[in-house]
Amino acid sequence: MKKHLCLFLLFTILFSFKSFSKETTTKPTKTLQGKVSKIIPKKTKTIKIYNQLFSDNELIEKSINFANFSSVIKDTFNVNIELVNSITKENLPDILILNTKDEQYKNLISDNLLLNWQKDDLLNQWAPYLASNLKAPLQKNRFLSQEKRYLHGIPTNISLFPTNPSYTNYQWNLNFNYFKEIQSLTNLQLNTLEDYFLLLKFIKFPTTIDLINNDNTESNSTDEKEIDNSIIIEELQLKENERKNEYALALYKDSETNPECDLNIFASELVSAYFGCQVFYLGFYNIQTGKFENALNKNSNYIKALSFLNDLFINNLINPKSEKFTKKDFIKEYESGYYFWNYSNIFPTNEKLINNNFPVYPAEAKLIAKGQSTYGSENIWAISSNTQNAQLCLAIINWISTPEGYLSVLYGKKNKNWQIKNKKIIVSHNQTIADNDNLEFPISVNSTTPFDLNSTYNVNKKHSVQSKTFSEWQVWSNSQTTEEFLFKSNYILEPDCLYKIKPIEEELIESYNTIRKIILSQSHKSIFSKNKEDFNKCIDEMISSCEKNNNWGKLKDFFNVQANERANFESFAIGKSK
Repeated sequence: MKKHLCLFLLFTILFSFKSFSKETTTKPTKTLQGKVSKIIPKKTKTIKIYNQLFSDNELIEKSINFANFSSVIKDTFNVNIELVNSITKENLPDILILNTKDEQYKNLISDNLLLNWQKDDLLNQWAPYLASNLKAPLQKNRFLSQEKRYLHGIPTNISLFPTNPSYTNYQWNLNFNYFKEIQSLTNLQLNTLEDYFLLLKFIKFPTTIDLINNDNTESNSTDEKEIDNSIIIEELQLKENERKNEYALALYKDSETNPECDLNIFASELVSAYFGCQVFYLGFYNIQTGKFENALNKNSNYIKALSFLNDLFINNLINPKSEKFTKKDFIKEYESGYYFWNYSNIFPTNEKLINNNFPVYPAEAKLIAKGQSTYGSENIWAISSNTQNAQLCLAIINWISTPEGYLSVLYGKKNKNWQIKNKKIIVSHNQTIADNDNLEFPISVNSTTPFDLNSTYNVNKKHSVQSKTFSEWQVWSNSQTTEEFLFKSNYILEPDCLYKIKPIEEELIESYNTIRKIILSQSHKSIFSKNKEDFNKCIDEMISSCEKNNNWGKLKDFFNVQANERANFESFAIGKSK
């Protein structure tokens, strides 16, 4: 039965995406659809809204977005919006913004206090835009309703296109104090991990690497050049002495019984930050191929990441004390210590240095960027089953989800505050929107618009699409952000989909835990090996010990099946057949 329901959901989502793709070439939806104009009250009505997500209604009412929202709803529907602070079963407001994982939502469902949007064909009649264009998020909510599969609301923060990047956990931040020194590295091409190692080594040991081209054209004699070189070397030696207690990174030893990651967390994050693969059971999921990659292959990306971290340790770029750090020690160290590099949000931020970082990426890095969700968040706009204004509420929610309605909510009156010219949104100079308004709407403000695929609804938020090579850093200021990097060509998009990782089969759990402990122990040991000979011994021992387990082959088969299932879900989410 569950398989049939999953297949039904997947085909519905695929159909929804294709259907929406066809319709997005049309002009923005008209202000009101179908029979809606007939139910607009002649005498002003009040629609009450309860927002579970944020209790400070006074703060919401003072916000830009709410002012626009209430104003355009009054103009369009002759309805006043009133926010309420609390609800009871006996006194529910017309519209409720709820968290579907919260007990309040579950209790309202079990007590039949939320309107079923499919009853009497309400959805199709009074919310035709939602019914036609947002099938995937509606289906997501429908499947929350246990066996009856009733539809009780539309999720918030929906992206209209699944291929829009959202965020990444990987920053590749260096401390800005070294910016001028890095600018002087005219002989370094920052393309690979090996190049990045030289960069990190130069920061701590600036006299050990001949990467500076000191071609002083104003010096007319050899003697003058030699004097210039000696001054530079002397300055670098002083800096090197100052940095004896500075390191690129500190690490910690993860718990082997209850780890944060089933592989070494620092190597795993480096694989994701550089190779664009995501940790998946005892290996990695390659988002581009949809395949499982075994971490224990001799030339795997995981082994390469361990080797890179070991290179850092051997060259005194990892705090040697961190071999015995616990997670608490690690956090405490970063709060008080000084570290000049990080590549992932697993590294704590020293509040004193939070503004001192700037991103420097090797050209071959393929960051994983999470795709925006076409299913929306866990929060929804729902309607009370006791309201006397069900049709009107549905019409309002439908309208604010259309391009014209949502633009009016964000910027105010059409033609006065905004307009569309040549498929471009033109907003008057003084119109802005709040980034954190605490009143979530069905459509995400960061979603691409259906009539301009190069623009989001947040037209004031500009994105750079220009890629920066390392040489360009030499004439560039501290202005690039991680978000800007996402719009470069070498990020890997992780589609937002409904795949949930499956638990290990009961008969394989013991073997899984045994192998995981070996990997965690030997990985940590390999990073802190004193030389490459010891490192290779650790890796060989890790691989051979794991492969001796009788169930290792069965586990790899399980991982491959799950990777294929995840790939199917991702393919459906972006409207492709695998």
